[in-house]
Amino acid sequence: MLRSLPETADLIVLGVGAGMPLRVAVRHAAEWADPPFQGVFVEALRRAEAGETFAIALETAAATLDDVARPLVGLLATAESDGGALLSGLVRVSDDARRRRRQAAAIRARRLPVTMLLPLVFCVLPAFVLLAVAPLILTSLGEFDFGF
Repeated sequence: MLRSLPETADLIVLGVGAGMPLRVAVRHAAEWADPPFQGVFVEALRRAEAGETFAIALETAAATLDDVARPLVGLLATAESDGGALLSGLVRVSDDARRRRRQAAAIRARRLPVTMLLPLVFCVLPAFVLLAVAPLILTSLGEFDFGF
């Protein structure tokens, strides 16, 4: 979900920045969003068409999402119910999600050497010993006269 949050927020930014009302921007974003957000947007639009307010429908449909998506859903619901500024908030949510995604990638990158240590020790090191060190040892042992 963290991977698709910035792009989903950017899809809504594009729609709102082009002058679309929020519901229309969410409808267009639902067509291109990744599955967790796509399902939430479709469900919220379906509930809104059934008579529920869009803000409540969005928060109800977003109950299945992680806490990572709460800023986006909260911002959309607040903008729909109160008419608050949406574009700058969406850009902020998108930037914050990108920053968190970069931090998570940096954490995974820092764990990589430790993860690769076991295959390195048990696969590459024995192959190096067999191909580089073993022939030298066998050659030098063959030159000794043990007197047998």
